[in-house]
Amino acid sequence: MNELTDRRRSPRVPCNLSVEYKLRGGRIREGRLTNIGIGGIVLTMHVAPPPVGADVLFRFHLPRSPRPVQAVGSVRWAAPGRAGVEFTRLNSQEQDEIRAYCETKLPQQRKSDPSEQPPG
Repeated sequence: MNELTDRRRSPRVPCNLSVEYKLRGGRIREGRLTNIGIGGIVLTMHVAPPPVGADVLFRFHLPRSPRPVQAVGSVRWAAPGRAGVEFTRLNSQEQDEIRAYCETKLPQQRKSDPSEQPPG
């Protein structure tokens, strides 16, 4: 496990979801989520990432979810074309939807991760 994973309070799962995001007072931009958990996301984009510490508003749809997730997060790290964001405002229903989505993905992730397989 790497240092970043050790500091997370909740598991993350890989994903490939469209997202609309904007900085407070900025214009709406489009990007992709490449991983998600109830604690946050990794956001990829074709423009410069938001600066560390910036507040970002998000809107995205989870598969089989009846409505979009709307959240606010704070950028914790940034690299060219991507940023790690910790949710700072996410209501309990949206937390439950993200948790349910992650739970459907965790068994698949374990099957594809050789470190999770019993020795043979």
